[in-house]
Amino acid sequence: LEDARPLSRNEISIGQGAGVVRLVCGHFSYRTDSLHPLFRSLPPLLQARAGDGRRYDWMESLLAHLDEEVREGREGAREIVRRLSEILLIEVLRASIDRDASPGALTAFSDPALRRALEQIHAAPGEAWTLPRLAARAGVSRSVLSDRFRATLGTSPMRYLASWRLEKARHLLDRRELGIGEIAAAVGYASEAAFNRAFKEAHGAPPGRLRASRARASHGRVEVAR
Repeated sequence: LEDARPLSRNEISIGQGAGVVRLVCGHFSYRTDSLHPLFRSLPPLLQARAGDGRRYDWMESLLAHLDEEVREGREGAREIVRRLSEILLIEVLRASIDRDASPGALTAFSDPALRRALEQIHAAPGEAWTLPRLAARAGVSRSVLSDRFRATLGTSPMRYLASWRLEKARHLLDRRELGIGEIAAAVGYASEAAFNRAFKEAHGAPPGRLRASRARASHGRVEVAR
């Protein structure tokens, strides 16, 4: 881009042509130590391409609306941009699932049985799930469910459940009104001691220590901001 010339704070000019292309940029952020298999399975680049056989006229309208909201900054623009961006991300993920048949969390949701099992786990991680119960909810046998989990997600249903419970617990630590025992019960642990052991093994520190370190880090950010 040697011929790129800055025009203003948010605009650059590339080349000498008269055509104008507007780029709408944004980002989603998440904790880099997340255990969620969706993040681990994401490829470096996701695309929704016009050549995929689907019409994306609606996307052009959505991007134009996003651009307008950002530039005009009207009341409620932040919330509108957030919601429209989420829709855009979901559609791009769907396009990737339709195009890419390789194993991973994205394609797992295109399998009806896996999707039903994952929806149960995600919606109620504190339930006393067993392999037979999950298989019954998914509408397949235990062996079929186990085979599909391993082939697509690289783990067993019960290991996935354990991982999801600890990931959910890590997020619940941000809710200061919940005690460690309450969090343990919410994600399906019968005792706080068992929860502490499992959490430390997964995250390298017991939940109470991780919560305290987060609180100190948050306080430090506030102090710097002042």
